[in-house]
Amino acid sequence: MQDQKSGGPAHCSCPFGKRKLASVLRLGSVWMDRHVARACNIEHYRKLIATEPDETKRQTLIRLQAEEELKLTASLRRYAGEMRTG
Repeated sequence: MQDQKSGGPAHCSCPFGKRKLASVLRLGSVWMDRHVARACNIEHYRKLIATEPDETKRQTLIRLQAEEELKLTASLRRYAGEMRTG
């Protein structure tokens, strides 16, 4: 089910790129599932970081968020390369 405001899945509130997420949703389902899941994971980590009082846990969450962002960026670059080479 899609959220009508963002064009993304109703369970995911990925405000960092609603237009980007909407363009992702127009692509193949395997690619979409993987990338939307990563985007939602990043948003989930952001929310956890904002509410976590323990600094050690916050640092772990920050590291996990950064790792997920790197994975998403690398995957998007791979996909863009595949699209260019056809």
